[in-house]
Amino acid sequence: MNIVEDDTSHDGCEELDRPPGRKAEKERLSKRKNKVHIESSIDSSLRTVLEEKREEKKQMNEKKLEMYQKTYMQEQEMLAHQEEKFRFKQIQEDERIMMIDTSGMPPMQAEYYHRRQMEILGRERRVENSLKNEERKVKEWGCFSILKKEMRMWVGDALRAPPTPSLYATFR
Repeated sequence: MNIVEDDTSHDGCEELDRPPGRKAEKERLSKRKNKVHIESSIDSSLRTVLEEKREEKKQMNEKKLEMYQKTYMQEQEMLAHQEEKFRFKQIQEDERIMMIDTSGMPPMQAEYYHRRQMEILGRERRVENSLKNEERKVKEWGCFSILKKEMRMWVGDALRAPPTPSLYATFR
């Protein structure tokens, strides 16, 4: 008998691919469920961490905004205070100039103070005229808020108007 023998040796048992048994199938399903459970728990943990980070960032932004608003309000108050001080000094200076008696002064000096007095009167007239115009607007339109806003602008502009320094510098 000539039987061709394979190079492979067999121990008498052939290994066949068997369908997985119940136990193997349960293990495979269990591993898959564990993997899904682990992934979902990781996902939920990540979501929780992300939500916490978002909330922290939101709170920090709110604190920053609150701090900026507080700083802005303090700066506005400081500017209003400085503006009020400037107005007060301007009024004092205007009153001093208006009270000056120019009758005993040299002509150039008297002319300078007379010109300054006229500037002061001109500013006051502009303020009075603007107030009258605003009163007229209020009567026509009934807009009190516009009156307040424009009056502040006019008064501020009139008080901020620089005096003419040409003659003032010569007598200093």
